[in-house]
Amino acid sequence: MATPKKKTLTTAQLEKLKLALLDRRHEIQRLSLESLGNAEESIDEASGDSADRAAASLDRDILVDAAAREAKELHGIDEALAKIDAGTYGACEECGNLIAMPRLQYIPNAKYCITCQERLEELGLLDDNREDFTITE
Repeated sequence: MATPKKKTLTTAQLEKLKLALLDRRHEIQRLSLESLGNAEESIDEASGDSADRAAASLDRDILVDAAAREAKELHGIDEALAKIDAGTYGACEECGNLIAMPRLQYIPNAKYCITCQERLEELGLLDDNREDFTITE
């Protein structure tokens, strides 16, 4: 593990990233409610022939997979928000160095600097199914 650099994010940077995280959390929750409504419609329409039931079953499977991804992303967002509150946000969980601002702007819930992320992926120690989102201006 490398010696951590003693840089921190500015208050303005933290606020912008916190707002992006909160906006994304709100968006996921909104999409989840829409998905729930679609699932209910799918269940109601599943009374047709076997092809209709198979299509409805596939739709439900897709919705379940999406809900699992959304739950995972919400967990990562909540972890990042907790780190902001604790004053530890932006530090790589592997080496302790500050994660580059462009990376945090692209992935506000990033846990690792790009160097550690790549190394951990090469070693097969990370789940490749992470959710990335970009801050829009």
